[in-house]
Amino acid sequence: MSAPTGAGQATILASMLDAFSDLHAKLSALDFDARRLSPKLLAESCSTVIPLFNALGFALKFAGDDFKSKVNTVRTISETHSTILSYIETDQKNGTVQKKNGPTRDTLRLIRGLHFVVEFLNVATSTHCTPVEAGQKAYAEALYKYHPWAIRQAVSIGLRT
Repeated sequence: MSAPTGAGQATILASMLDAFSDLHAKLSALDFDARRLSPKLLAESCSTVIPLFNALGFALKFAGDDFKSKVNTVRTISETHSTILSYIETDQKNGTVQKKNGPTRDTLRLIRGLHFVVEFLNVATSTHCTPVEAGQKAYAEALYKYHPWAIRQAVSIGLRT
């Protein structure tokens, strides 16, 4: 399956712009206190990023799949918690803040994933490089420091294909 081009990419970016403009407006109304943000809104906004990963092809498919699972975790927790702070407090109380696939940990990883996307788009739009090169530069800037050696090597190999 080929990556969308032209109008397809523009549609993906327009959807992201709409979702994150809405997210920005909501955060602005909350004085940029993300802890008071609805996890449902965060999940809905982040779900618009998933097609971007798919559009970038196989090299970033692993990241897109991981990002999607984190979005689903946050979407599920929104059924029982009205704010990000409420589930962080619950995780703190239960000692599960760092639990794999837990809402607090997955929210942190979503935010890191968004940082990667921002870096990727900045590099891709400001330099003459391939999507793979933009992915390599964005990974180095946004995610490299959080991954152990084995993950770094896997990403390096994945971004060369």
